Amino acid sequence: MTPLKPFQEATVRSVLAAFRIRKRARRFLVADEVGLGKTVVAQHVVRQMAEGLGRPLVVFYMCSNLAIARQNRRKLLEILPATERGEADCPIDRLSLLPASERPTHKTFHLYSLTPDTSIPIRKRHRRDGRQEERALVHALVEQVWPKLFDEWGKDVFQGSASVNWKYNVKAQRNKATKIALREAFKLSVRQEFNLAPYQQLLPELRARYDRGELDGLELISHLRNALAASAVEEVKPDLVIFDEFQRFRDLIEPQQDEAAQRVIGRLRGDESENPPALLLLSATPYRMFTRRWEESAGTSHRAEFFELVEFLYGGDVEAKRKRKHAEEAFLKLETELRKGEPTSADAQAARAEVENLLCPVISRTERASHDDGWDHFETQPVQAPVAPEDLTIFKHLSRSFDDSHRPNAVPYWTSIPLPMQTMGNHYLAWKSATTADANGTPLLSEAMRDRFEIPDVWPHPRLRALQALAPASELAIPWLSPTAAWWPLRGTWKNQEQPLRKLLVFSRFRAVPQAIAATLSFNLEAERLGRNNRNKMAYEDVSRRKLLSATERHPLLGLFHPSPFLVKATDPLEARSCDFRVIRREVRRQLKKAISCLDITIREDAPSLPVWKILARVECQAGNWWWVSSGWWNLRREIATGEHDAGLAQLLTDWDEEAERSLDSIKAANFELLVDYALGSPGVAVGRALLRHWPGAVDEDGFASTLSATWNGLRNYLDQRCFYSLIRKSNEYYTDAILRAVVEGNLEAVLDEHLWLISQLQSLSEAELAHELRDGLTIKSGRFSFHPLHGNRDNTFSLRCHVALPFVQSRASALEGGEKPIRTDEMRRAFNTPFWPYILATTSVGQEGLDFHAWCDTLVHWDLCRNPVDLEQREGRIQRFGGLSVRRAIARAVGQEALAERLQGESPWARIAAIANETMTDESGLAPWWVCKDGKVTRYVFDVPTSEQKHWLQWMKEQRLLYRLALGQPNQEDLIEILSGKAGVTPETIRHAVVNLSPWFRKPG
Repeated sequence: MTPLKPFQEATVRSVLAAFRIRKRARRFLVADEVGLGKTVVAQHVVRQMAEGLGRPLVVFYMCSNLAIARQNRRKLLEILPATERGEADCPIDRLSLLPASERPTHKTFHLYSLTPDTSIPIRKRHRRDGRQEERALVHALVEQVWPKLFDEWGKDVFQGSASVNWKYNVKAQRNKATKIALREAFKLSVRQEFNLAPYQQLLPELRARYDRGELDGLELISHLRNALAASAVEEVKPDLVIFDEFQRFRDLIEPQQDEAAQRVIGRLRGDESENPPALLLLSATPYRMFTRRWEESAGTSHRAEFFELVEFLYGGDVEAKRKRKHAEEAFLKLETELRKGEPTSADAQAARAEVENLLCPVISRTERASHDDGWDHFETQPVQAPVAPEDLTIFKHLSRSFDDSHRPNAVPYWTSIPLPMQTMGNHYLAWKSATTADANGTPLLSEAMRDRFEIPDVWPHPRLRALQALAPASELAIPWLSPTAAWWPLRGTWKNQEQPLRKLLVFSRFRAVPQAIAATLSFNLEAERLGRNNRNKMAYEDVSRRKLLSATERHPLLGLFHPSPFLVKATDPLEARSCDFRVIRREVRRQLKKAISCLDITIREDAPSLPVWKILARVECQAGNWWWVSSGWWNLRREIATGEHDAGLAQLLTDWDEEAERSLDSIKAANFELLVDYALGSPGVAVGRALLRHWPGAVDEDGFASTLSATWNGLRNYLDQRCFYSLIRKSNEYYTDAILRAVVEGNLEAVLDEHLWLISQLQSLSEAELAHELRDGLTIKSGRFSFHPLHGNRDNTFSLRCHVALPFVQSRASALEGGEKPIRTDEMRRAFNTPFWPYILATTSVGQEGLDFHAWCDTLVHWDLCRNPVDLEQREGRIQRFGGLSVRRAIARAVGQEALAERLQGESPWARIAAIANETMTDESGLAPWWVCKDGKVTRYVFDVPTSEQKHWLQWMKEQRLLYRLALGQPNQEDLIEILSGKAGVTPETIRHAVVNLSPWFRKPG
């Protein structure tokens, strides 16, 4: 489990106190600022509620989408040992499937991960027919209970559009539908669903509703799914329901007008229940914190939503309404003082204390700004993005192409979307209805240009050009980021950078933008690295097909990616206690010489010359490792036997086994020096030694296979990129030799150590899980994005690879090479949270809430500015989280050298850095240093296009952001903020000390 920091511990105590004190309405909102560990708080609430219960604690974890659920479910399961988590985790993600499914079997904890859209069939504007398995279960149950229903509604009423697997699914569900208890529960729940009297029959009621136009086939499916969902809640009886990022499904806390929806939602909330579940709401933005005048005039009242939430948290009864009225009166007193421009007056302080006393029993909110080092002036750097003539040509073509009804939209589309008529596609009505205007003279990217690796003379979009300046192609070809605490001075490609390469998280308004950014930046890189050096005129599609590191008659690959147990355990460059690489090499040489002498192997000039792969086989055999090392390699071969590029691996392994049978009593001096090179620069050894510092069994018999998979399936495949080959390889140098040199020059082992330490902290991974996570983060494949031609039939699209940049959008446009399924967003998130490609992740509001992108990214780019200070905070919260890159860099600068000097033998440098930081840089709250750290600020960019409103809009929003928390719960927020901003005495420091403080830690006495 993740240990609690003091500020989190105070929040957990507040939550549990609220659950204990109020028996009828046990509801609490944790509204901590983004990135402060709300899921960790929930984890410890679950653990303490489960202790001493005497039966399993049943938890429903509900969030807006399954990507967030997959990320956070693991955190909740960490209250159990890793070997027991599978017994507690229910794999079913829909309430309607639970009645027919096996339940978790753990004796203390059962976890159900759900989403409202998939689990509540009838909600406002969310009536759906569900998944095929759900309808098959309904079909099988109706066959058992009301078979005559099919006579009137048809045999395929529940089949919908399902075809291929429908019969199979129905057959599987029929086996479950034979259970008497399930049939009876379904029958009772359906009767309740349609409000049938005790002796009233179902089928006539359905017929009557159909005749009145109140029920069709889709509505019938929705109601029967709803009946299953309601019976599931009744049967499972959750003890705790966690609504994560619940502002995305706010209707779950509103009074329900639809009786059918109330059946499920009301049961989840515990309405009218004698023993309701505890409700834990998690959200950094649970209510609309800021409302513009036009929003209030349109009926979107921030204030009403806020007080409705207060009333809900207090239970929604008569006493809750009294609390709400009291809170409204206290906020009115505070508003009076704020309008005077006196937020710190005695009356304001008294009103604020009254507000805090009313809210703290049901709401907690901790913010970085409460900490001295956490105050942020939100500095955002403008990046000049001048308009070029080519940009105006693009606009003219776009405007001519749109019909009259959509032409007014040409300006916002043109300012945001690169090459809009080529990248928008059918998702946009304006594009679908557009005509093919004359494109002569219009800048474009054609299929022929793609095949020649030819880019336009000028990319015709000011923001795209500005983004390319922030992340030039010459830097994007680097295989991995620099470590924050290097073990020795970086060299070669890494030394030549003007500044360390950064990952960029780019937020845009339109869905077409992320895909256009990813495709153009990736192609721009290929044109830069491959177009000039494409001596063999390699076709565009062949770049990803013709492999550089495939196991076809390439024996050296075995030695290069072999996580040699002998070399890993015999050598440790950090034992030199020096940053001078010459000293480090001498120490590794001494270690290796000692190790081979223990095997009775000597260094002699007259010894036969052997390649390293042969030496390693013989050394591993004489060290007693070969039988399980060979077994691990052959198991790997069986796992990847279908891979055409590894078809030659079996022969290589046969040769290797034969070589291991030969004895080795001496090594030629030159061969020994090469072995030293491998001990320092082999990617296999770097991975093995990095894993060993976090997992003692990484290169032992039981762990070797996982480590080998990380090196061979992970790192080898990742490095098999023509762009890397073009960058790091010197003239007439073998690529394998270039990799050996690059591992040292870029200090890959230090990068891996930092990454493994980080994911062990963020995800509580251990042992083989670390190796698997490393492998999975390295194995994401290239995406594809289709461009529409400007000449001819625009449906004759051509595609571009996306690799160094990826679009984080929920779209069918991003498909994998070879016709495979699209890359899932959680796979992209995992890859972005590594020090490897992709270096740029472009997204829309899809990536704005609930997801972590901070592991190796501290730079945010506002391609389009959002329209609300709260949305701005949510964006920045993606990279302002525990142990983020900006914070680690500041910590490494402060204690990195000290940690390397004090490190214990075999210890991870980052484990030592963390220990020293926790001892010397922490504070009483626990926010420092891992959330707030002096000089550990993130970087923000906004594009300054001439005549664009972005620069001015940003300045306005920064001012509002400083003030909007003062207006919490107030009417006419925009008016109030303008009054405050005009008062000379209302400084940022005044604002900081005048906001409502709901933090359980920072409000405590002393």
